Amino acid sequence: METIVQHSVILPGTPAALYAMYLDPAQHAAFTGGPVTIAAASGAVFEAFGGRIHGVIVHLTPGRQIVQTWRSFEWAPDDLDSLLVLSFWPDAGGTRLDLAQVNVPERLCATLQANWPMRYLDPWREYLASR
Repeated sequence: METIVQHSVILPGTPAALYAMYLDPAQHAAFTGGPVTIAAASGAVFEAFGGRIHGVIVHLTPGRQIVQTWRSFEWAPDDLDSLLVLSFWPDAGGTRLDLAQVNVPERLCATLQANWPMRYLDPWREYLASR
């Protein structure tokens, strides 16, 4: 059975700035702590954490939404790719980032639910606060 991982966080900055930051390899690497391959173009390959996660940018709505396929080294060869949707919404505190990752293998759901804040959301917030 496949499951959904969801998070919603408030980050300082505008939706356009955070959207651009996620799609810029240098800035993405700055808040995740490792090299990243990514580009702001549909069809672009995405790779982070030394290739431990990878996918393809499927759709971009500039300044508002990023959709990409996503899988990690923990995916079995017959597991379907998951689909990651990042939506950026104006908020009084900056930007509300809504994250939904669908088609996550059930055995990995709890791990991903915990890892998104630990590996992405909290470091991103800390990086933004330190600038």
